[in-house]
Amino acid sequence: MSSPVYTALKIFLRQVTGNYFRYIHVTGVENMPMEGPTILCCNHSNQFMDGMLIISQCPRPLSFCFAASSYNKPIVGYLAKKINVIPVYRAEDSKMNGKGKIIMTSSTDIQGFNTKFISDVKKNKNFNLGIHSILVQKKYKLIVEKVIDEEHIKVRSDEKIFEILKKEKNNFTYIPKIDNSLMFKETCKKLKEGKAICIFPEGTSHDRTHLLQLKPGVAYIALEAMANYGVKNIKLISCGFSYYSRDEFRSDLVLEFGVPFEIPETFGETFKVNKKQAIDLVLRVVEAQMRSVILTAPTYKEYMFIKMLRNLYIPSNIELPAEKQTDLARRISYIFNLQRDNQKAKKIKLKVMKYMDPLEKLGIEDSDLKDITLNYNLLLKRFIFSLLLLIINLIFTSPMLILLTPLMLFVRNKAEKERHKALEKNPNKLEARDVVSSVKVVTFVKYLPPFGILWMLFIQFLLNNILYQYTNKQYTMIKIFFIGCISFMIYGYISINIIDSLKYHFETLKTIFYYFVVPKGIDNLKDMREKLV
Repeated sequence: MSSPVYTALKIFLRQVTGNYFRYIHVTGVENMPMEGPTILCCNHSNQFMDGMLIISQCPRPLSFCFAASSYNKPIVGYLAKKINVIPVYRAEDSKMNGKGKIIMTSSTDIQGFNTKFISDVKKNKNFNLGIHSILVQKKYKLIVEKVIDEEHIKVRSDEKIFEILKKEKNNFTYIPKIDNSLMFKETCKKLKEGKAICIFPEGTSHDRTHLLQLKPGVAYIALEAMANYGVKNIKLISCGFSYYSRDEFRSDLVLEFGVPFEIPETFGETFKVNKKQAIDLVLRVVEAQMRSVILTAPTYKEYMFIKMLRNLYIPSNIELPAEKQTDLARRISYIFNLQRDNQKAKKIKLKVMKYMDPLEKLGIEDSDLKDITLNYNLLLKRFIFSLLLLIINLIFTSPMLILLTPLMLFVRNKAEKERHKALEKNPNKLEARDVVSSVKVVTFVKYLPPFGILWMLFIQFLLNNILYQYTNKQYTMIKIFFIGCISFMIYGYISINIIDSLKYHFETLKTIFYYFVVPKGIDNLKDMREKLV
């Protein structure tokens, strides 16, 4: 049974995520085991938003393994402590730039120039267990075997890395040894108590279109609990997030729960004699489960190509639910990967990419083009109709837009700054789009109360000044507060939903405008689409 704090947080986060996203499609939720030791494994493609969605949508209370670096964050850290989240210390969060430069003299030896391998780390409390590895050029990790002196280190590497790093002196970064023994004990205790824990096996949030290499922690926790804590019948279940424009307000997502897998007791026995083999077995199961609930691709371009193939495959007179669209995209991806080297498949890819390029340049979605009827009179009527609705919606939402526009601009600017910081810090990110939504939501919630007060003042002015002239009635502060709160929530909710209409009519106007300006270009794109279909 969940605690009152967890229940309150679940209700709150359901409202927050429900307002941020336009549609949240949850499938397979009936697969979630409601009792017994369970490990829920999720892909991690939208930072704190992933955790918010899991808490709000999973029917069972969960304990989270949570990056210790986020414990100091004002809102997220406070809530994490209140629901007994288990902190995970990550070496990447405590890394430190080294002084001087280094060069590899062999595949096992590093020569330093003006370095202080011993003195540098003594000054930093994060390195009280020593140096785990050295990061060079932000991507080559050299495992430290022994620190000999201030300018010499023995490392574990290979000849390929040596050939690259022997050519010139490089800047470098220290990565510390981390002790997470307490975290492992806590998670094993939770499983022994028959509780469910949620883990993101990739170890970090990212915006890539494929899974990162899974960390062994999830496997170690399960096997340690079986081998040394006597826990039986541990179930692994995956949950996949498929976001449609993950960093955009009022976008869509599919959250899919997979089929649970009960870890055989033989895995625990294997762990006692051969840890690496047992961990590899569990990791293979976890990876297969996670791949079954998400769409992955080697590059972003191919990811968009698979989505376009899906769009072209679906007949224009059929409207598939988002969860079925995601499943169809996975099936198409699987078939395409089997036929990747086939000449026919290569030609199809070339034609589809040729169709996608002008769409991207014009800023038009395939769905917009698909719905356009190439009749000048009809398009003109549709243009006028969409323009009128756009103006009406703008007028209706203008008070809320005027009030919250400064906050929205501030939130957007803050999210962009945090995105750039994350991009510099983490080489696993492509554009760091995975941090944007989380920053937007946390910042918006943090700074919303002052704007709520402004709304109260507006209501007070409306009731006791404007309406007073007609009713000759003064409202008390308690009534103003009550009316202000109710009106702010209702009007805000209506305005949020009208934003969807604004976006739709704006996109419609933009597409029709392009047709009026360059009709032949739109005609050609329509012909290309029909041939591809």
